[in-house]
Amino acid sequence: MRYVDKKYGFSFDIPEGWRQVRKSFIFWVTGGKVSMTPKAEDANINVSCGNVIRGMEKVQRRAIMLEKFLDNRGYEVIQLGIENAQLSGEKNVVDAIYRDPKDREECLASKISVIHNGLEYVITFGGNYQRYGKDLETVTDSFKF
Repeated sequence: MRYVDKKYGFSFDIPEGWRQVRKSFIFWVTGGKVSMTPKAEDANINVSCGNVIRGMEKVQRRAIMLEKFLDNRGYEVIQLGIENAQLSGEKNVVDAIYRDPKDREECLASKISVIHNGLEYVITFGGNYQRYGKDLETVTDSFKF
C-alpha cells in the first residue's frame, strides 16, 4: 500500500503490518502529515512537512543545529551524516540516529531532514531499530517527490 500526499507532493510505501494512526492536534499544527505504527504499537514513523526555518537552508547548518538540539536534551548521537545521505534523489539530507540513555539499549530514534522545492520534509522513527529498521528503510527507499 502506498501513502500519497497530493498537497505536499510526496509518497512512500507503507511497511507491511503498519497502519496510519491519529495524532494530537499539536502534531498537525507543527507540520505533521502522517503517523504510522506497527500492529504491536511499539514503534512509530512520522512524516512532517513545512516551511524551512530561516537560516536552515544549508545542510551543514541543519546538521549542526540538530546535533546541538540532541546534545542539549542528553541524547546519545550514534550517527549524524550529511556526506552520503540521500532521499528521493535529493542530496541536501541530514540523517541522524540517536538514543535516549534512559531508554532500553535497543530503542533508537532516527530523524531525516531534506529540503525540496522550498519545503523541509522530516521523517522520524522511534522504536526497536533491530526489529523495525527494515520498515524505516521501506519508507525511505520508496519515498518520492
